[in-house]
Amino acid sequence: MQILPRLHLFEFEDQDFCPVFIRDALTNYLNCIWCTGQFYRCTLPIIQRALDASGHHRIIDLCSGGGGAIPKISQRLLATHPNLQVTLSDFYPNLDAFQSIAKQSEGKINYIQYSVDARTQVTSTPSMYTMFLALHHFAPEDVGAILQTRTQNKDTIAIFEIQQRSVFDVLLMLVHFPLCWLLMPFLRPTWSQLFFTYLIPIIPLLIVWDGMVSSLRTYAPDEIRGMLSEEQQQTYHWEFGRVFHPLHSVQYCLGIPKS
Repeated sequence: MQILPRLHLFEFEDQDFCPVFIRDALTNYLNCIWCTGQFYRCTLPIIQRALDASGHHRIIDLCSGGGGAIPKISQRLLATHPNLQVTLSDFYPNLDAFQSIAKQSEGKINYIQYSVDARTQVTSTPSMYTMFLALHHFAPEDVGAILQTRTQNKDTIAIFEIQQRSVFDVLLMLVHFPLCWLLMPFLRPTWSQLFFTYLIPIIPLLIVWDGMVSSLRTYAPDEIRGMLSEEQQQTYHWEFGRVFHPLHSVQYCLGIPKS
């Protein structure tokens, strides 16, 4: 339940002045939580249904961060969509992570090397676009621009968020301070990342701050629905809901063009 007002505060990860090694540590940690907790698994039926309904053979993932669960999602989807191609993209692309994922996928996953603004068109060919844990980074006018760009091009879009705008979710972020200390050695950290995790704990502090702000910035389904024009509502099938996960449910928005 959304019980707090939406506050568009700043996240350090979004700032140009944030050092690359710190941004990479934040996104790698988030990827670890998303994958280790297997939250991505409850999104698979929605993505599968969207691919079946749209007939698309390409997924372009916006705001990919460090790649998240895309390798696991791609592997599972390939069982039913053998011609599926997945593309990673980000405004601040983590090229080391992207290259590693692309190499391990043996050509099933590729990436865009340059900075990609989610509000702009990536390709004129209608495709399926996904956003995992990212929509809250954008101001309302930017969310409207993202939806407008996708619907103008007759793309399918699936948006997923795990956090809610609630007191519980804001306070829940405090658990990530000790959890970061526990998990960091398993994330192949650099010496700089280790230094700013254990000796000067800036990275755990930023993870907690950005997590709290993420909760406060999260959009309720009615707020997203309110950004859609009458034409967008008439030409698309829109679906808003939550899918169950034993640790924390996942909120989604799915838009599929009407045939």
